[in-house]
Amino acid sequence: MMQKENPFTISFGEEPKLMIPRETAVNQVVSAFTSESPSTRVFLITGVRGCGKTVLLSYLEDVFNAKEDWVVVELNPNLNLLESLASLLYEKSKTKFHFAQKSFSFSFHGLTFTLTGEKPISNIESLLEEILSPIAKSGKKVLITIDEVTNNSFMRAFTQEFQILVRKHFPVFLLMTGLYENIRSLKNEKSLTFLYRAMPLDLTALNLNNIKISFQKELSLSDNQAIQFSKLTKGYAFAYQLLGYLAFESNKKEIDEELLHKFDYYLSDFVYQKIYEDLSARAKEVVKAMCQAQDDKIETIRRSLNMNSNIFSYYRDSLLRSGVCESPSYGRLSFRLPRFKEFVLTQMQFE
Repeated sequence: MMQKENPFTISFGEEPKLMIPRETAVNQVVSAFTSESPSTRVFLITGVRGCGKTVLLSYLEDVFNAKEDWVVVELNPNLNLLESLASLLYEKSKTKFHFAQKSFSFSFHGLTFTLTGEKPISNIESLLEEILSPIAKSGKKVLITIDEVTNNSFMRAFTQEFQILVRKHFPVFLLMTGLYENIRSLKNEKSLTFLYRAMPLDLTALNLNNIKISFQKELSLSDNQAIQFSKLTKGYAFAYQLLGYLAFESNKKEIDEELLHKFDYYLSDFVYQKIYEDLSARAKEVVKAMCQAQDDKIETIRRSLNMNSNIFSYYRDSLLRSGVCESPSYGRLSFRLPRFKEFVLTQMQFE
């Protein structure tokens, strides 16, 4: 009898076989973009590393790809976004036949377009409008997706041009994912303030009951065992995939020392080390103080650092927005990520 393939995955960038649905987020995007009068043209999907931003983006791409009146274009944030958009739209939109009469060629760093029309095109912006015009006339809409945006020259130029296309009433929509600090950096560009009006989608924890049901089904766990497994993940998307993957491979039904050790190792190696390195020096002081504090009261943590309220509030808010921490109730601060405290305590031993 052939052994069942592991349904969980720990590979980043690969759409997992098993997904805990984020129906609220999906419905919010689809409803907004398909409305006759869209309330927004841009959604910014943010969250900590490993929270499922790319998975959600891929799922939404599939949803819109299945719609006949949509053209979906995926762009690489590290390449020239305007040139890539023009090239991919030209190929995917099937509107070449709309260009009639005089022929001419237009080349961008190795990307050559042979179009026909009344007048020559002298820049990439004009070319985009030439390609988008027949798409708009045919009643189609364009969804542009960008995964893991950063504040670089390509991104700034693209965002400015996207704003112009929206003002000119072209049917363009944008889905971007990014870490909180990268999104904030892009928003703070003086010429890109319209991004502050974009709809944020902060990916919170997955539903623990849905995780429990998934573990029960895929790992053949009892109700109590599945509850313990789901609680360990704290709803963190990567932890859900990781714990399921490890338990499936080892055929574990209980969380023993061996399973927990592997769980900690992969969390550290795959995501936590990078998350920790990206924290500022003062933010690291706060998370270290949280690990050593007798309770999770903000006042306790702040006093242990001898930090005034205004300064502490800045770093608290930064940790909350980045997805590392959460505030379970007023005046309290705890880790949102599973076993991040244990990870930090281990790091401290080597510093």
